[in-house]
Amino acid sequence: MSNRVKKWVYTLGAGLGLPILIFFGLYVSTWGPTPVPATVSEDAQLPRLKTPTFEVHGEIHGPETAPLVVVLHDGPGSDYRTLLPLKQLAGDYRVLFYDQMGAGLSPRVSESELTIEKSLARLEALIATYGGQSPVRLIGHGWGGMLATAYAGKHPRQVAQLALLEPNFLTAEMAGQVLPALSRSTLGFIASTTRRWVQGLHVNGPDADAREDFIFARVRHQPLFYCDQQVPENWQNYNWRVGFRAWKTITQSTLDERGQLHLDFTKGLEDYSPHVLVLAGSCNAVTGRAFQARQTRLFKQASVAQIAKSGHELLMDNPQETLSVLRRYFAGTYFSEPPPTGEDG
Repeated sequence: MSNRVKKWVYTLGAGLGLPILIFFGLYVSTWGPTPVPATVSEDAQLPRLKTPTFEVHGEIHGPETAPLVVVLHDGPGSDYRTLLPLKQLAGDYRVLFYDQMGAGLSPRVSESELTIEKSLARLEALIATYGGQSPVRLIGHGWGGMLATAYAGKHPRQVAQLALLEPNFLTAEMAGQVLPALSRSTLGFIASTTRRWVQGLHVNGPDADAREDFIFARVRHQPLFYCDQQVPENWQNYNWRVGFRAWKTITQSTLDERGQLHLDFTKGLEDYSPHVLVLAGSCNAVTGRAFQARQTRLFKQASVAQIAKSGHELLMDNPQETLSVLRRYFAGTYFSEPPPTGEDG
């Protein structure tokens, strides 16, 4: 073997060996428990809500005769764990929480079931099952705010009040104002994602979606949404489980054949007259107060309440102020009282 060939072989071996060593090091260093909770399909002990055609992970609190409040979580694919402080509204309302299909601890279903229209149809079925004929109140967080807005536009007379906690972009135009900030990858993010992917190789069940759900839960948090531009140390307590396939499928459904974003959650809002309250965290650098103030123009009547010392997770960062604003909004007294501490108008 010539010296040139030997040099090439050694170089190739070194080039291949380094990635292998890095992978092996990551694989060993991430060895440990990788629990992924089962969904209601496998765990009979989980609370659930049922309609004539489907069941989901969920719970309901408050008197049966009280006005119904339906809580819609962030995502797509997330769950309602961070929204549980809203149970404190159950003294005056019947508060319904549920994980959307394919998300959280609800069943994993085929891609054909993971559409915006079917998400709205399931929301309608839950309202019909648990709310009777009276108009409902909706609280939507992030992606849930998008769904809640679409539902109000589709059924304007069936929604008495609409409270949106930092809703994500409601139109393609509004999306254009935030997506560039979210698409900027950094070396740190790439390194973290790589490590989480290797860690996910240790996941073994409880179902075919568990590994992707495990990885996605650990890379989905963006520092720009939080106070001090840092993901909270207790981020693992924010969700039981996220549904990667639900996120991917629903997100892809908003793109046309050229890959251009094509969405509008505001259809029908010209027929929705009640005042809409939008809550925004003071720390969120992406979809905080300035962004939400622009989104209020999409409604006939709307205003923004800023929650102090809070990022996107309003009910984790400042639950008492968030609940205070919501209580007064639902009671119809929010606009006749002085604004709470931290709100700027």
